[in-house]
Amino acid sequence: MPEPTQQNILIYRIGQLGDTLVSMPALWAIRRHFSNARLTLLFERHNDPALVTVADLLTGADLIDEFIHYRYLDNSFARAAEMLILLHRIKRSNFSQVIYLPPSNRRHYQIRRDETFFRIAGIRHRLGFHLETVLLPSDQDSRPESELLLGKLSRSGIPSPPSDQLRWDINLQPFERDYIERWANTHTPVKRPLVAFAPGANMPAKRWPPERYAQLGQTLIQEYNIWPVVFGGPQDKALGQELIHHWHCGTNAAGQLPVRLALAAMERCRFFIGNDTGPMHMAASVGLRCVALFSNRDRNGKWHPGGTGHVVLRHTTPCRGCMNTTCARGDQGCLQAISTQQALTACRTLADEILINRYSSPRQSSSDSSLYPFKINS
Repeated sequence: MPEPTQQNILIYRIGQLGDTLVSMPALWAIRRHFSNARLTLLFERHNDPALVTVADLLTGADLIDEFIHYRYLDNSFARAAEMLILLHRIKRSNFSQVIYLPPSNRRHYQIRRDETFFRIAGIRHRLGFHLETVLLPSDQDSRPESELLLGKLSRSGIPSPPSDQLRWDINLQPFERDYIERWANTHTPVKRPLVAFAPGANMPAKRWPPERYAQLGQTLIQEYNIWPVVFGGPQDKALGQELIHHWHCGTNAAGQLPVRLALAAMERCRFFIGNDTGPMHMAASVGLRCVALFSNRDRNGKWHPGGTGHVVLRHTTPCRGCMNTTCARGDQGCLQAISTQQALTACRTLADEILINRYSSPRQSSSDSSLYPFKINS
């Protein structure tokens, strides 16, 4: 237990890999403000063992001191019993305050329910339970989730650092980078630039067609002599192998490395190409510029990769904001509308700058604006 003079703070944040990575600026802001406090992070753990947890990502980051989780349960009686156990554990921990970092789509009744839970748990100081945020319809543009979390902290008296001092990283350790250096010496060539690919996604509605990744990667290999490295979970391993077979080169890291080591491996790449998914946020967190292919299922801007210099490809359709996990129309029109040529133009823009170090290439200086159907975040 902490010393009596040390603050004992509970942070509540739920979600999967991407949800955690977009909350990193907020978590680092909390650590910066409460530099000597003991921080415990409470999260929800799903039943799928393949899903990356908050503890998997942040253990060893010197950011969170302890993790508490509760299980995601469908049965109402089992869920009630789980909440009673959690309530008892939180009461015993004698937290001085709780900092509430819910997803931006949290409903008012859910916020009030959660605050009641922590009040019953005996936590007197409860920060972040604001109801003034009006939920936007799903078809409207949104500020990034990371900004919304920082705004919630600011309203609670926890200041945000300047935008150029925000921390997106998970504080990789030297031994993790050393391990990946040895791994890279075995699995990747020395003289070819590594480019990260993430062709998978946690739902069909977010997957750009694999055959277009095959065409895109093949052209980049021919034009820039890149070495593709495929990232993702165990469910993406077969797709990664298919792409590498088509390309006749590459490394399949999908499902092969724990998440922190996967981040260390991604850090060695030059830029990233992939869907709106966890690996995209991983790439942004280690400083890679991204060519990100977005479906139209969620609000525009909400889940864009953090940082600057990213290329976001997104096509607006009448069914914008559907929030479906699979396309109700069956044609994935929003993703199908992003052509291989559009993605290739975006990749060439980054490759010319990053790989050739040519900051005003002929492609970038072209007066034909139709060549650039994307936007670059700034």
